[in-house]
Amino acid sequence: MKRMSIRTQLCSFQLSTRSVIVIFSLSIFTVTLLVYALVAGSKMLSLTDLSAFFLLQPVADIKQMILVDVRLPRVLTALFAGASLGVSGGVFQTILRNPLGSPDVLGLSAGSASGVIFSLMFIGQSAFLIASSAIIGGVITAFLLYILALRRFANDSFRLILIGIGIGAVATAFNGLMLVKGELDKAMLATLWMAGSLDGRTWHHVVYAALPVMFILPILAYLQRAISTIEMGDMIASSLGINVINTRLISLLCAVLLVALATAAVGPIAFIALIAPQLALKLMSKSGFSLAGSALMGSALLLSADTLLQALSLDSHFPVGRMTAALGALYLLWLLAGPMRKHYASK
Repeated sequence: MKRMSIRTQLCSFQLSTRSVIVIFSLSIFTVTLLVYALVAGSKMLSLTDLSAFFLLQPVADIKQMILVDVRLPRVLTALFAGASLGVSGGVFQTILRNPLGSPDVLGLSAGSASGVIFSLMFIGQSAFLIASSAIIGGVITAFLLYILALRRFANDSFRLILIGIGIGAVATAFNGLMLVKGELDKAMLATLWMAGSLDGRTWHHVVYAALPVMFILPILAYLQRAISTIEMGDMIASSLGINVINTRLISLLCAVLLVALATAAVGPIAFIALIAPQLALKLMSKSGFSLAGSALMGSALLLSADTLLQALSLDSHFPVGRMTAALGALYLLWLLAGPMRKHYASK
């Protein structure tokens, strides 16, 4: 398989021909979904209207309002949030060397949700407070995971995942307790937010979804080669001159911030972080960590789920988080059944 090397002043990495084709195909597919999401809906727009809008040519007021106030914030939020979730899942799975090591399974999504629910119920409902609370909740959950698991069981990924599941269960129970003890109106708002939805997204949501993509992904691009090397083992990575401890801490902190801000923008979207990196790697027929592949696959999956809901003519308020949860649960069952299939196939 042919490989091409890309070098910059900050980082260098290699891409196989197959990886380039997959990344290019995912890019085309994602752009196609974006265009479809912008023109399709209860009020259909034409490609002429869309091109005129982006070329700053005159467009009917109602069409411009639909694009600026409704559809663009929705699709851009899905694009950036999906990319954040995909990359976050890829970092965790690579660092922990386990395909189940995603923010959903480790309880980080539930921890970020705890911060947001606490803000909605007892502090305030501004976009800044929600984003800040999501980050605080995610960081506290990650700190608990580090104290309970990472310090002692850094090389035991299954034990880490079990502890993460326990932390997630505690966070989920805490979320339910806050909903029960809070005011009814605020509890209803928090319950709707917990379902995970792209409905009613504004440019504030776009900003908080885009921030991690703009500032955190370049850091992970710089660390991409080191992260992939750590998957081969700490001793091998150290012998190749990589500072394993610093790389692990920085990359995991970046992944926590990615999932926290994505959760603040769209609510808890289940299984995107689990599925996207694995699908990207399978298509590329490679191992390690693919930043571009994970980001594009995450965006494509979230946009596909939202587009599918609208194409099925379901209620526009139907939460996309429920759709991703249903599809992701099937994938998780298939993933868990893999060792069992191999066991019986070998007999």
